Amino acid sequence: MEDEKLVENCLAAKNPLLGVGVFMFIYLPENWVLRTLNEPPECSSLGSWNKTGDFRWISNGFIRTLLINMRDKRGYLFRVDVKMFYNAEKATKYILKKMEKIKKRRVKILDEGNMYIGEHSIKFLVWSKKFKPFLGRKEKEELYAEFPIYCNDTKRLLWVKLKCDKPGNFLLDKKDLLKIISTIICHESVANRNVTHKNLF
Repeated sequence: MEDEKLVENCLAAKNPLLGVGVFMFIYLPENWVLRTLNEPPECSSLGSWNKTGDFRWISNGFIRTLLINMRDKRGYLFRVDVKMFYNAEKATKYILKKMEKIKKRRVKILDEGNMYIGEHSIKFLVWSKKFKPFLGRKEKEELYAEFPIYCNDTKRLLWVKLKCDKPGNFLLDKKDLLKIISTIICHESVANRNVTHKNLF
């Protein structure tokens, strides 16, 4: 994936009163795509403008899409929830509390650690749970990967979550998925100031 061309994708939503807002930008290898679902994204409030005045960052809302490895025909539910947190300490406490709550459930922790997303150092958690489908006899297992990103520049907490009903697929795609997550842009800085994000809406 290191030598592959990355394609910029914009996750955005339109509010009939507020206009268009952006959750984030993410870069995918050419064999990966994002596909929309029937459920429309939700944007209940907008925050600060980007540096070039092209759009505003969504400060409260969510979006669900499908992230698909087209080459190997493997897909993941990809969800982003955004909340405003003007205080970084409160955001950190919220993240840790939610992570601990997950660990206390009857789940299997598959992986956890730290990684960089842009300029942000974050904690991630990968876990799975078993369940019996309604009217089904055979037990199934679902995998979840949680990536909470607090952006002090935009005062937003972006909770990125992957869901997969075939845990083995995640293990096959883990390297690519972590690389994809690491390309997320949630604010503009000196490092990415040359990205103007024109022609996106």
